[in-house]
Amino acid sequence: MHPWVGAFLIWLAIGAVTMAAIGVAVSRDSDGKKLFPDSSLAEAFILCTMLIAGGPLLLLFVLGVAASELWAGKLPISGRIWWPARAMMREGPPNLDTTLCEMIALRRRRDERIRGRGNPSTWPVAELRKSTEGMLALTSEQYHLLRDDGLLHSQAVARLEAYRTGSDHVVAPLTADLRAYLAYLMEMGDPAYLHLGGRLFDRAIAIATQHSLLRIKAAKGAKPFPPSEWFTARIDPASPESPPPPIDAPAYLAISEESGIAELKLRMLEGDEIWTFSSPRETWETLCGRAGIVLVRKGRAVAHIVTEMN
Repeated sequence: MHPWVGAFLIWLAIGAVTMAAIGVAVSRDSDGKKLFPDSSLAEAFILCTMLIAGGPLLLLFVLGVAASELWAGKLPISGRIWWPARAMMREGPPNLDTTLCEMIALRRRRDERIRGRGNPSTWPVAELRKSTEGMLALTSEQYHLLRDDGLLHSQAVARLEAYRTGSDHVVAPLTADLRAYLAYLMEMGDPAYLHLGGRLFDRAIAIATQHSLLRIKAAKGAKPFPPSEWFTARIDPASPESPPPPIDAPAYLAISEESGIAELKLRMLEGDEIWTFSSPRETWETLCGRAGIVLVRKGRAVAHIVTEMN
């Protein structure tokens, strides 16, 4: 067989396979509808011929996009991060809501309670944060922050339990690792989730852990916020009071401090201080002022809450 004939046949075969793949994908996404539902026989023939002729070129384009995704640190189609350092360099620290959407999308395939719901990306942000996945992601991030601060597993769990219950005298559960502690929380909050299978639970924890570690790494490489120049006064953690804005700012917004100060106290170590902070006067005059409370460690802000803004 002449080499050109072989190349032509291979081209046609690739085109036919590409067209078949497109047809299957369209059929799945449109509940069994045909690839060309409203086309005449001649139109369908022309379209099929064009797809077969252009199939290899389309395949090369798809392979190029896939290679670009891989180089960006993500797996094609699923969007999962396989190269964390590269992904963070390209896109910055992961967004919490994007992570929650990925976790909820995994559960939708098995959980009848949310199977009929729309895509998680269309859910209200407050609903994402209050979901079971929101609890998993938040607890995971708090746990890894405490471990990064130097606490042992048992110490981190004890602090998380005190934070969750609002009592310093609670007896923390005996757990071997983060997975065991999260399972303990799930048994109280959403036991039906555990019945969906250990594989789903492990995958959700892996996503939450990766999200947490990437955010911690990004925070270490960024400039501390707020800067020390914004610190105004050291305060007693037992009775915090945020500073008033330096001017009578329009569009003034006050945010509750109760949950925020508890989160700061969760991360306090020996020698840490809690200060109030306020951005410079000109930021309030230009409607971008910020004030609140900050956890300071060795002169550097490690966590903060904004209680006032305009």
